[in-house]
Amino acid sequence: MSRPSKLGAICFEPESAWGEDVTTFATRLQTIGAIDASGLTQDKLNPDRTVQLRNEITPGVNGVIGGEFRTKFMLTGHGSTTNTTISLSALETLLGKVFGNVAAAFTAANTTLAGAGSASAPTTTAANGAVAGSLVRIGAITESRGKGQAYGVVSHSASVLTLINAMAGTGSNGDIVYNPANIFPSESPTGTDMVGQRFLLQTANLSFECHGCYPKSVTFSGLGPAGEPAVEITWGVSWWRYSTATFPSAVSVQTFAHAPVAAGSVFMNAFGTATRVVRDVRSLSVTYALGIVEQRGPGGVNQYQVVIGCKRTQDVITLEWTEEADAQTATPDLAGKWDTNNPLTVVITLSAADGTSVMFMFRYCVPDGPKPTQMDDSNLNRIRWRMRAGADNTKSTDRERAAMVMALG
Repeated sequence: MSRPSKLGAICFEPESAWGEDVTTFATRLQTIGAIDASGLTQDKLNPDRTVQLRNEITPGVNGVIGGEFRTKFMLTGHGSTTNTTISLSALETLLGKVFGNVAAAFTAANTTLAGAGSASAPTTTAANGAVAGSLVRIGAITESRGKGQAYGVVSHSASVLTLINAMAGTGSNGDIVYNPANIFPSESPTGTDMVGQRFLLQTANLSFECHGCYPKSVTFSGLGPAGEPAVEITWGVSWWRYSTATFPSAVSVQTFAHAPVAAGSVFMNAFGTATRVVRDVRSLSVTYALGIVEQRGPGGVNQYQVVIGCKRTQDVITLEWTEEADAQTATPDLAGKWDTNNPLTVVITLSAADGTSVMFMFRYCVPDGPKPTQMDDSNLNRIRWRMRAGADNTKSTDRERAAMVMALG
């Protein structure tokens, strides 16, 4: 009766009320790996009643329902051109639920450069449209201006696109400003309530409905050179039950190819300084510890449900990379930045082709961890550099203040 464990499907739907008993699952996701439901739990409790015989036992009692499951996704970029208005993909929609927000970089159509202005404030053919705080991508890897890299938007008005990080050179007429999907956390101190999700986990044998689901942790992988960018999410479950939904699923699924980490860049300069400075990064990791607190109490939909909601608390975001050691000097660059302890801005392009690009921006970073010295890495002298990323308290909107903006374009 047992069938191959690699066969399966996952569908999801946002809930209108936490843990609601609804059985529609309209969006199918392209996951990596087998569907593993072994983390779903309901224990049998031993009441340990008083008995009269030495080995007498009594039946147990059903405990509460809970547990977790994991989903892994390749970060595929948007999956189609972003030289236009875009519709959010299933993955982008889900990641917006995980981190808090998702929206296109432009309010409507994207634009092109008009061949004037400067590397940090190029002129555009559109008067406005790029949202402040967004990540966009400009140009192509084959030229020496935007080079297809990621750029943060300070503002876009009167046909001037003011950038957080400058391009390599002044733009040319017709250079495309692409319109990726931007995913970013909510920074409001009051908007901390989470919306639950429901999932249908299907295998070639048993299937499971999971209700009142919430992200417990997020792990990025494959961000270094030649890596394959991916994100794994651990989902907490408020209640679950077995399902008889038809398998194979008839729900269509988006299958986009991902791109390896190549032809990108890592910009880092002082917070508020757009001058282009790129680092020769040899490895890269981003750790995003979600601040999630379960709310337990009465009022659940299911008899054995105790999680009735979730709140967002402070996330902890760290960046770490290695780069080549300095030539002999009494004032190494990264050690000096660690000493002065001034905030920095980091903009990362992992891949730079239309439809498959993956980008990150960390507006406000501070040095963290040990003072950088020198280490042996692949038989070469290299330096490990670490930072914490946080919100920009000088801004007023979530996207401008966001501790992290991830863009898929």
